[in-house]
Amino acid sequence: MASQVPRTEKPPWRWCRLLGSGMARANLKTLLEDAEMRVQRGQSRLNRQRVAVAALERADRDATLAKRALKILEKALAVHVADRDRLAKRLARPPR
Repeated sequence: MASQVPRTEKPPWRWCRLLGSGMARANLKTLLEDAEMRVQRGQSRLNRQRVAVAALERADRDATLAKRALKILEKALAVHVADRDRLAKRLARPPR
């Protein structure tokens, strides 16, 4: 008789069953609030970086690195916005 090794990892689909429960909806709300905060912080950082790039350009300084950082922040913000929108869409669906 072959002995079975206890499985320590949980199946990846296990969380899907929880999405319809009230607890999961509360978790989704918390995740959505966190995502919204990340979007707001990202927008604030992006605005500060734009000001920094403009200041460097006005002073006739090299703004190459500042522009690279600006592009990185723009991409990060796009990811945060997409995440927030996905969570909001999921939360808007009726519970199962």
